[in-house]
Amino acid sequence: MSRHQLTLIASLCLCMVLPAFSGSRSDLPAFGHEMFERHGSIMLLIDIESGAILDANQAALDFYGYSYDEMRSMRIQEINTLSASQVERERLLAAREQRNYLVFRHILANGDIRDVEVSSWPIEIQGRTVLFSIIHDITPRVVAEQELLQYQDSLERQVEQRTAALQSHTTLLVSIFTLGSLILLAFVIMLFRMYRKQRMTLQQLARSENYNRVLFDKSRIPLVVMDGITHHYTDANSAAIEIYGLQDKTELLQLTPLDVSARVQYDGQPSRQAAHKHIQKALDTGSCRFEWLHQRSDGTQWDADVYLMRFEHEGHVMLQFSLLDITARKRMEVKLKETLQRMQEQIDEGVERQRQQDELIHEQSRRESLFRLLVNLAHQWRQPLNVAGLLIQNIEYMLESDELDKAMMQDDLRQAMEQLQEISRFISELTDLYEEQGRVEEVNVLSVCQQAIGYIEPAWQAESEIIVDIAPNISLQAVPADLVELFMELVQNAITVAANRNRIPVTVEIRATDLAKTGIEIRCTDNAGGIDNNIISNIFDPYVTSEFKHRGKGMGLYHLQTLVKRRYDGTIQAVNTEEGAQFIVVLRHYCM
Repeated sequence: MSRHQLTLIASLCLCMVLPAFSGSRSDLPAFGHEMFERHGSIMLLIDIESGAILDANQAALDFYGYSYDEMRSMRIQEINTLSASQVERERLLAAREQRNYLVFRHILANGDIRDVEVSSWPIEIQGRTVLFSIIHDITPRVVAEQELLQYQDSLERQVEQRTAALQSHTTLLVSIFTLGSLILLAFVIMLFRMYRKQRMTLQQLARSENYNRVLFDKSRIPLVVMDGITHHYTDANSAAIEIYGLQDKTELLQLTPLDVSARVQYDGQPSRQAAHKHIQKALDTGSCRFEWLHQRSDGTQWDADVYLMRFEHEGHVMLQFSLLDITARKRMEVKLKETLQRMQEQIDEGVERQRQQDELIHEQSRRESLFRLLVNLAHQWRQPLNVAGLLIQNIEYMLESDELDKAMMQDDLRQAMEQLQEISRFISELTDLYEEQGRVEEVNVLSVCQQAIGYIEPAWQAESEIIVDIAPNISLQAVPADLVELFMELVQNAITVAANRNRIPVTVEIRATDLAKTGIEIRCTDNAGGIDNNIISNIFDPYVTSEFKHRGKGMGLYHLQTLVKRRYDGTIQAVNTEEGAQFIVVLRHYCM
């Protein structure tokens, strides 16, 4: 129904309703009442001030779902879901859009919310102004419009998607076309460059062939080319023709390697067999280098260093070799070998003489040590022998004077026997020590050290303080006499140096350390003033000493070094301390 129709209906209803309206439908004229009551449009009479619904037709009651009395007891605000501010905004919007209706959302009795268009006019009835409203349900239209808008949005999205897809497809096609064009262009450029490169390569190859030909012909190194199957010479330069002693290339091209070789090579191998081996190696590995004994047509032999290499030419396997005349070098090598052999013989003789000399020096040193030991023992034995002699003289005196005192004689005899037994004990120890010179046993280091100190001359012992710091459980597989000699030499060396420098009494400290069952380390430290810096670097060389007035000096330390190195695979070194010198000896187990 159009708004003009609504206006016409409203005018007719007003003409019929207004004169008769008195608050009761029974007071309306029959025609006006019938018109208001049965009209299909929803009509309401509303109090302007309070919003109370004064009257409603049957269409209104059917639409809202209330009874007549319920409708007349309600206010329009209970039906309209919009707030006062929202109603005001709608009114202003309608004024801007120049429309004479308002759009509201009314709630029905069952809770449904419907979109409605409300056309209202103020009228006066019996001096009272009321609002006559005609309400049109536009919910289906709004739903249709929303669906239409959704459909329109869907169509627009589909159009945009199709447009984007078409644009993407177009872009892809353009990219593919562009890429194809670039690839085609690159391919054309590549073909052009390949053509130019091939042309340049052919030109370079032609120049290279000419260059190589000139290089081959003019080279001063003899070069020969032969067939890899038949082994016949196929080409050679002038240097090769000259070194073979031939007239021209034609003469050479009629030969094979065996025709210019000696019958037998250096190792006694026949040339045919040796040549086959070298050629096969070059064919298998690509190259081969060897020395070869050649023979010219006049019978003269010459040596050459041959470098044989494999290559292919026009589908044929070929071999090329270069020749370097080494005849003069081979002769020099023979002479050098003979010279080296003579020199080696001279060196061996010198080494043997040196070995014999070392043995003489070693024996001399041992004799010197034994001599010093005997001298020390002689000094030690002199006193007990003197005591024993005095005791025997006393007994003789008592016998001659007939003043025999049995107790005194027995005491003198006891003392004399003790002195002689002490000498006998020393002799037994010395005999055992040197009679079993080569016997190796588990030697207690502390025991042999004390034994060695006991052999030192008593006068020297009185001029020194010897401190022994050796654990009683330290032992070594060794010859006892070797360790006795080692300790005696170290202690006597320190006492001798101190006496020469007037630094008596001297303190000598001997320490031994077990090296985890692999050997022992011995440190002998003194305060005798140290070793002269001029000789400390070669203190262990033979005849190195600061005592040149005495014959045989400078052999003791050399003898110790020989003994330590040869028999015990050890080391010995000397260093200076603040007050004197320290000798550090490392001994492994006996190894001779």
